[in-house]
Amino acid sequence: MDIRHIRNFIAVVEAGSIARAAVSLHIAQPALSAQMRQLEETLACQLLVRSSKGVTPTAAGMELGKRGRGALDAFETLRLVGRDMAAAPSGPVKVGLPASVGTMLSIPLVEAVVRLYPGIELGLLEATSAGLGELLVQGKLDLAVLFEDNLIATMQHEAILEEDLFVVSAASGRDEIPLAALHGMPLVMPARPNSVRLLLDNACARKGVVPRIVADISSPHSMLQLARAGIGATVLPWSMV
Repeated sequence: MDIRHIRNFIAVVEAGSIARAAVSLHIAQPALSAQMRQLEETLACQLLVRSSKGVTPTAAGMELGKRGRGALDAFETLRLVGRDMAAAPSGPVKVGLPASVGTMLSIPLVEAVVRLYPGIELGLLEATSAGLGELLVQGKLDLAVLFEDNLIATMQHEAILEEDLFVVSAASGRDEIPLAALHGMPLVMPARPNSVRLLLDNACARKGVVPRIVADISSPHSMLQLARAGIGATVLPWSMV
């Protein structure tokens, strides 16, 4: 039994005429008459008394109309629930953040998801931008924040953040310095493929600048401590200084 046949049957009963119902439903009268006969055959009982003046429901037809309206209401409720579920995302979502921006973005991101999308089960992963790009390609992440050098041409992307890089050292001063000033400068930096390290290496290579890497350090906190101790300068984005 098709839900449309029940809806059309109720329209016929309310109109008191198959012809008038066919006009309001934008259905050819013979097709609507065939639907009513098919409905009677399916239920094995007469639903309508037909006459030259129109149609009237039998006792069975009145019962079908009553129960049919309830079925239509239930169907509409299910339709609205389905629409709401489609409009309100739910389920697990895995997001990758580079460590350099994770401290800045993770709290507002989680707060926004909890407030706006309570059905989302958010998972955050911090790793290098290059590593996050590989996980995206493998389908292990739903979305990720990547540095520009790690963007994947086949995936959609949008710029959301631009950060300056800062040289942090024991020397005082907040002046801008040219990239050439890093030539020969002792630096403590994260090892490749760290995104900041790759950005610095690529920029230096383009300008022929060769800094002196005295240590590969994975911890931003340790890099800052070594820089303040005068062991070597380091280069970090503002969010990590």
